[in-house]
Amino acid sequence: MDINSIAAFLSWPTDWYILGGLAVLSIVDTIRSGSQRSTAVVLALLATAILYTYMSQALVIGNVITALTLPITHVVVFGVLFAFMLVAALHIISYGIDDGKPVLAILLALATVILLVLIWIQVPVLQSIWLFSPPIKALFSESYRLFWALGALGIFAYVRS
Repeated sequence: MDINSIAAFLSWPTDWYILGGLAVLSIVDTIRSGSQRSTAVVLALLATAILYTYMSQALVIGNVITALTLPITHVVVFGVLFAFMLVAALHIISYGIDDGKPVLAILLALATVILLVLIWIQVPVLQSIWLFSPPIKALFSESYRLFWALGALGIFAYVRS
């Protein structure tokens, strides 16, 4: 066993380990219970990202949101909104039995992680928790963002069809 190859593997940025772990969790869940939860997570993330940007201009809660000064409070607001959107998405798309197939699970996990990174980079409040490394930022930069999103959503459409 070559020690240099192990050292090279361990020198990767932490982002890659976290994203790989999320992909593995998504694969296991999709194989176990189908694509419904991964699809609901992505739909909830998209809805939350859009709605969160509108919250500061909302009639009643706009003043409360803009008065929050700590980044962690904004993260909590984002998390609560995501939880509501996830429950809504699960109820919207809960139909039939969805078999988890390994190849489709891998594709779905890839699409889920791609959209998670795209949304994370777009929502400034989430960057207060974790700031991605330069290679991840370059890979998902504005030049490629549209193609990543279209590809990931295309994968979801294929898996759910």
